[in-house]
Amino acid sequence: MNYREVKQAFITAIGLPVAAGPTAAGSGLCFQGLVDPSSIPSLTLHFSSGDFCAAQENYFILDKDSRLSCLAINETPMGMSIIGAFMQQNVHIHYDLGNNLITFTPAQSFWSPQKWMEKTRGYKIT
Repeated sequence: MNYREVKQAFITAIGLPVAAGPTAAGSGLCFQGLVDPSSIPSLTLHFSSGDFCAAQENYFILDKDSRLSCLAINETPMGMSIIGAFMQQNVHIHYDLGNNLITFTPAQSFWSPQKWMEKTRGYKIT
């Protein structure tokens, strides 16, 4: 699925009017109004060696003053998708360029080293 397909899926699921013009998210997808958490679909990033499910509370940047809800994913002019820092919060991301590996670990400071290793997921980048 590419950014345009993800964008359309969120437009269909959320059911709020799409904000027109420049917003806090630049050219990204923003809705007029605050998104109802129960309408947010799950999103899974698929890698060749596994899947990563981001926390749903990190999908949208909510601006209560302007009453906008902006998706924390955007697209570059070259058509590449960008996962914003807001979506990556509370996740430790390790890039092992030598082994083409990316690792995601939930940020939980109270876990023991053994529990941390159980929760760490590594994905081969191909």
